[in-house]
Parts: sequence; C-alpha cells; structure tokens
Amino acid sequence: MIILLLLYCLFFPYITTATYATAIDALKKEVFKNPYKIEHHEHLIKVLIQEKKYNEADQYMNDALRLFNQPTSLLYLKAALHIEQNQIEQAAAIYLELYKRMPTNKILPYNIGWCLSILHKHDIAVSFYLKALALDDDYDYAHLGISKAYLAIGEYQKAWPHFERRMADYKKYVSRINVSRMTLQDIVGKRVLILSEWGLGDMMHFLRFAKELKKAGASQVFVHAFEPLVPLLRMCDYIDGVFTANEYVPAHDIQIPMMSLTYLFNTSLNTIPRDFPYLKADETLIKEWAPLFADKSKMHIGICWGAKKIFLEDHPYTRRSIPLALFAPLADIPNISFYSLQKVYDTDQLATLPEGFVVHDFGPDFDEKNGRFMDTAAVMEHLDLVLSVDTSVIHLAGNLYKKPVWVLLPYSAAWWWLYDRTDTPWYPTMRFFRQPKPLDWHSVFVSVKSALQECIQERYNKTS
Repeated sequence: MIILLLLYCLFFPYITTATYATAIDALKKEVFKNPYKIEHHEHLIKVLIQEKKYNEADQYMNDALRLFNQPTSLLYLKAALHIEQNQIEQAAAIYLELYKRMPTNKILPYNIGWCLSILHKHDIAVSFYLKALALDDDYDYAHLGISKAYLAIGEYQKAWPHFERRMADYKKYVSRINVSRMTLQDIVGKRVLILSEWGLGDMMHFLRFAKELKKAGASQVFVHAFEPLVPLLRMCDYIDGVFTANEYVPAHDIQIPMMSLTYLFNTSLNTIPRDFPYLKADETLIKEWAPLFADKSKMHIGICWGAKKIFLEDHPYTRRSIPLALFAPLADIPNISFYSLQKVYDTDQLATLPEGFVVHDFGPDFDEKNGRFMDTAAVMEHLDLVLSVDTSVIHLAGNLYKKPVWVLLPYSAAWWWLYDRTDTPWYPTMRFFRQPKPLDWHSVFVSVKSALQECIQERYNKTS
C-alpha cells in the first residue's frame, strides 16, 4: 500500500478542473518549453501513469532520467511505474539502488521487503523488514510486513508479536489490551469477550479459538460479531453469546481481538486447533434443500468466483476474484451439476454465461430470509465439492468439515495459506490450486479439470 502512495502524493493542481487529456497536453507543452525543470517532468509522468499510459510514461521517464542524471525523485516514480506494470523485480532493483544512496530511509527497506514478499522470497524479505525496524522500531508497516513474511514461511511464533501492529492505533490499543502480558492462566474462570476483526471469512477462520478458550478454562465466551454472522455463530454451543456492535454485551472480565488469540495461545504450525467442526448447519434447512440434490448420479459442485473488493483486488498478483466464465470448460465433464454460492459481489455474471455452461442459482431469498450463510451451510451438506476463490465461502465449508474444498489461489495468496503447499494445516479438507506464475489462471483450471475428471472416474469405479 505504501509503495503506491509514493506515486500519488503530489498531483498537478489543475487536474481537478480539467480533463486528463487536456492536462496531459498542457504538461507536455510545459516540458517542451521548460525542459530543465524536473517538476514538469514529474507531473507529466504521474498523470500518464494515472491514466495507464505506461508506454508514454516510460518514454518520458527515460528521457528525464538521462537529462537529470538519475535523480532520486524520478527513480521513486520509475519504481512505481514498474509496480503499476507488475514488474516487481525491476521495482525492487530500483528501491535497492535508492537504499544504497539513502541507508537511513526506512521506507526503502520496507518497499524492498514488500516486493520480495510478493515474489515469494519471504526469507530475504524478512532481512529487509528488520533493517526498516532497526531504523524505526515504531514503524507499523514494517512490523506488519515482517509478520506476514514470517507467517508465509510458517514461522508463526516469531510473527505474532509483530502481527499485533495490525491495529490502526497500536499505542492506544496496547494500553488497553496488551496480549504480550497475558497468559492462558489469566483467563481461567474469567468471562471473555472476543472482538470482531477484518472480514467475515477471517472471523470464521479464527473462530476455532473461541472453543479453545472454553477448553482452557474460561467461564464464559462471548463474541462481538459482524451482523451477517450472528445467526450462524449463535448455533455454536461453545459460545455463550453473540452480539453485534449495536447490542448490549453482558459483563465480562477480558476483551481480546479475534486474531490476537493466536498470540495468546502461542500458536505454531503444529498447534493450530483442529477440533472440527466449528460450525454447523440448521437441520431444518438441510431437509428443506435436500430434494434439489436427489439425483445421486450427478456430482454436485458449489462454486464461488468473486471476493470482497478490498485492497487485495487492486493488484493482479494478489487479486482473488476471477471471471465466472473461467469455470465454463469444466462443464465439458459429464455428470456434473454446478450451483452458485456467490452472494453480494459479481452475481451479475450469472446473466451472461457462455453457451452450454449451466449454473443453478438458488434465487433472491437464498441466505436472505434465514440469514447470511444459513442456506449456504445447509446446501453444503448436500454438495460433493466446494470449488471457490479465496473468500468467506471456503472458511464456512472448511469449518463445517463435511465435504472437500478446492481453493483457487492467486500467485501471492494470503499468509495463512503459506506459500508453497497444496494443503493447509488450518483446514484438513482443503486442497489448493495455485497460480504457477502471476496472472496464470489458465494453468489453474487445466489442473482443476484434470482433478475433476479423476474424481468422476473414481465415483464411476465405486458404483460399477
């Protein structure tokens, strides 16, 4: 995030009152009339990048670098231009050159670490994040960066102290809730309130620690939850109360953010809680949906293709969402029925399916009348497979612990999936299909299609 901020920190003043085309023409004239004023070159290049005119930006960039003999400000822009074009290695090389010039600039080793993490060079990234922290131990971005690098390579216990810096105002947070000073003995006999964090999938992912708190001796465990999760979480018998931000919360002794429970339990790869299932579907809804899946000759597959439009979707190396049409070649395999588990985002793609690709849509009341995820959980009991991008649907399926879950991952996936595995210690029923190189979804679906064909053959062998 901070790298891209370097690009847009100074916009040319009159862009807000003129079209970009007019602004670009005016800036080009300024560069022509006053070629020795570097700010004219910088303004022009920034606007060209903003308008994704990368070839022109590169041309003016190279001219300016020659004219002004590789100035620092232009090299920052050059690195940003590389990032915009997904040329991460080139950007890292420029940041490294700048770091040699300015070894006391904390942003540069952080930027290098960021680039290296995107490129799966997490071990080396750690060394640069450490350099940034040596320059400023209160540099929250570097703490978060190094935590994710450690987590990606499975060094969980080194990561958790740094991961606490994910809090927006860390100093204020730690004055109120300091997990580094807590032990499991502190919760024995206590009433604990778990605070909601991040997204719906993240809450489902770390819900397992609510059960661990009970097992460790907490007298009561309450959860502050996002409203869409309330009906689902209220079915968990190890949670004593689920409340939204607008509801009264009973008296409690300890508050702790959901993700900080990993730190409290000193979680390692070998101690990740696996006391499945952590969620369950409503039995009445399971029965209501059963007739739709009566045909046992078919393999029933639930699919999901769109994720929440957060910052991960801004970069193609980390973007999780994919076009629904990419699933279409799987329809060539006989005896498969597809069902949409997509909600909120990208549902409009169901109206423009490729010819021959049929996806059953459960209708507008699905997960509305009974509450978010309630119908989805019930339907999952009848599916043979969940095939999805990295979004809340996979966490629901993984926590139900009933059916296999195949996850389509981008090149730089979330830290909890590690970076070099096709399975995960977090969910034993999951299998990953990762991009072998950035932007390569074609290879992913070739692998998925081959794996599906094997599944169909196995089903045929069992029934014949």
